[in-house]
Amino acid sequence: MTGLPVFERSVRLFSCDNCNQVLFFENSRCMNCGMSVGYCVELSKLLTLQHQTGSSNGSVYEVFFANQGIRHYRQCKNGRDHDACNWLVPAESERQFCASCSLTEIAPDLTDFDNRTAWAGIEAAKRRLLYTIYGLKLPISSRQDWPTEGVAFHFLRGTDAEPVMTGHDEGIITLNIAEADSAFRENMREKMGEGYRTVLGHLRHEIGHYYWDRLIRGSNLLEAFRKLFGDESLDYEQAVQRHYENGPPANWSESHIRA
Repeated sequence: MTGLPVFERSVRLFSCDNCNQVLFFENSRCMNCGMSVGYCVELSKLLTLQHQTGSSNGSVYEVFFANQGIRHYRQCKNGRDHDACNWLVPAESERQFCASCSLTEIAPDLTDFDNRTAWAGIEAAKRRLLYTIYGLKLPISSRQDWPTEGVAFHFLRGTDAEPVMTGHDEGIITLNIAEADSAFRENMREKMGEGYRTVLGHLRHEIGHYYWDRLIRGSNLLEAFRKLFGDESLDYEQAVQRHYENGPPANWSESHIRA
């Protein structure tokens, strides 16, 4: 966990409960005292894991909640098996994966080292995405909990024979894991004429489509949306072709962040 790339600094710093050393969002252990740490979604905090007891699903740790007393948590299975997640799972839950990892419906072949490295980096970016989503109090659930409206992530390695296109389709967000490679990403950024290109940026973009479907489409907010962002019903392929052939409107900077 400590060697994973930092995609964007969008979360606050934490501190070790044991020695007060500064902790970063991705840390699974304190680099000063060596204590294991885990992120508790309910408290929005990295906690030092102490007072553990054994169980068939891994060690159980005590966490103190103000006005609620002691609650118990386990490490996510991806943390235990791959050192690729530092989020905690309520001990009473039957699920092995945390709130973030449980949203991943398809992962690449993790016996391949390159796949495992890319997947771990993408999962780290997804946890940053969810940190923001929880902070904004936006609704989110897995397709296990809400089959018709939930979110699922598919992380796949594209090939020449079977290319993978990053995109969103009715709650399913697909990402080509080659995007985790900085050289690939920079090459694509230059080809697309983009100012920046990050894994977290991809995930934020695609989940924006999901929230448009959930919160805007068919609602009384549609007219206000179109006044601010434009008419989403225009043909997408024609708009893309027009942009690359003619460029953006001359006054685009008056109403848009980027061309």
